[in-house]
Amino acid sequence: MNSVNHSLSLPLIFSVAALAVWYFASRKTVWKRLSGSHPALRAAKYISFFIAFFLATLAFVDIGTRVKVANVRYLFVFDITPSQMVEDYTDNDGKPISRLQAAKNFFMAELDYLPRNSEVAVAALNGDMGEVMIFLPLTPAVNKGEIRNGLELVQWWNAWTHGSGLQYLHIRIHNMVQKWGGKLNVVVMTDGGDTEIYAEHYEVSAEVKEFLADMRFLLIGVGKTSASDVPKYDKTGKKAGCLKSVGDSCYRSALNAKSLAGSAATFNGKYLNIENGDLIRNWLTSEVLVRPNSAEVRTSLAWIAALGSLALFVVWSRL
Repeated sequence: MNSVNHSLSLPLIFSVAALAVWYFASRKTVWKRLSGSHPALRAAKYISFFIAFFLATLAFVDIGTRVKVANVRYLFVFDITPSQMVEDYTDNDGKPISRLQAAKNFFMAELDYLPRNSEVAVAALNGDMGEVMIFLPLTPAVNKGEIRNGLELVQWWNAWTHGSGLQYLHIRIHNMVQKWGGKLNVVVMTDGGDTEIYAEHYEVSAEVKEFLADMRFLLIGVGKTSASDVPKYDKTGKKAGCLKSVGDSCYRSALNAKSLAGSAATFNGKYLNIENGDLIRNWLTSEVLVRPNSAEVRTSLAWIAALGSLALFVVWSRL
């Protein structure tokens, strides 16, 4: 529960309590007349008042309890190589956007659907050998502002090379995040680049298979099957023609779905296209790798104390 929301509701609760106390205190009831002479009623009145005051104090300081709950961790890896700047998608207003921006928009929209107590980390796929850079460490999925700030660093100008590869991606991710411990759900968003790895051509060692058991992979294809020129940008961030390849011709890029599907099979994972939104959401929310009793969550008890205080103030006013 959010303790801030409970704290904001307390003034309303105690305003109602004050009105109730004023109303009952103004009435000349039999109980009120008896309370002045009967010792037991007079003692009960004092006790109810002090308990009510004590509970009101607890409500205002927002008491709570901490419990251990299951935790789900995700690592979202974005391809930031130049091909991700091809604008073959559109936003809600019909304006062309890059593959990278489409991936970011999709990611932010899916945060609302992740399991409760989820944590996300953001990284960039950068290099022909599956190099990965962490831009945002594990962060609660509800902290959207912090996550959005981390995404600002996921940009094409941070790329080391013009190409990307997935051959050793799982090993590099394992080496980087093993200090996190526990199980990890990995989502890689890329067009496949120059990856030419297929499950039948790549043998995974027993050692690699062991740590793959603690990692669950989803490769999301971002891009169209029809090739487009890869744009080039100048130092000011403006388009300056296309990225040149061998023979002074423009480098063209398309979605390499076959390679991505093969890589997913190698990692014992799954491949989906970014346009398969429902299937991706199902992967993100069902059969995820869960770390049991690994997160500590605070539950506010302020509302219970507030209601108890209100009830006792009413009793006090009637005595």
